[in-house]
Amino acid sequence: MSVILAPIAGWCVPLDEVPDAAFAKAMLGDGVAVDPVSPELRAPCDGEIISVAAARHALALRSSAGAEILLHVGIDTVALGGEGFQVHVRKGDRVRAGDPLLTFDLDRVARTAPSLMTPVIITNGERFRIRNASLNRSLKHGDPLFELEELSAGAGVDAATGAPVVSESLVVAHAHGIHARPAALIARIAKNLPYEIEIRARGCRFCALRMCRG
Repeated sequence: MSVILAPIAGWCVPLDEVPDAAFAKAMLGDGVAVDPVSPELRAPCDGEIISVAAARHALALRSSAGAEILLHVGIDTVALGGEGFQVHVRKGDRVRAGDPLLTFDLDRVARTAPSLMTPVIITNGERFRIRNASLNRSLKHGDPLFELEELSAGAGVDAATGAPVVSESLVVAHAHGIHARPAALIARIAKNLPYEIEIRARGCRFCALRMCRG
């Protein structure tokens, strides 16, 4: 069991209260959300940065236990094109719990985005289950957010079939790439397929989209 800490100060709520279906319906994975009162996002655990959004509003890290955690500041903040956001880490950086990851102009984002609600999502939920989430309460940076229970090896994952690997390359012309809503649709479809799907961008594996039946 590992503990994930609050990456941002604010009021913690269940994921289904986020005003965006992709998050509220856990299409990207299970988690919680924080309505922030602080303009600083910090590392919720020790780990490695595995992706940073081009619009600087979101990033993901892999904990030392292997949990892959998406931190997404606000709703539809990709549309800001990075304005009001400053990222302090790069892909591949090692971080410790509490290290600053990004800062943002709280007032500016609040005026322009539909919501400041900040989801904290476990994108490889086939390996981890959230326990004892600190819901409906005010949290400070570093307060316990939830516990992660690692599932037994192979839980929810089909055994290898030895089937041939099929791959395809394509160019996503949209400036922001495959963002939350299209990613959620891909994940939903992938869950109903009898084989494993893996999506990579510039060599980075997106485990949120790596799904198999079960």
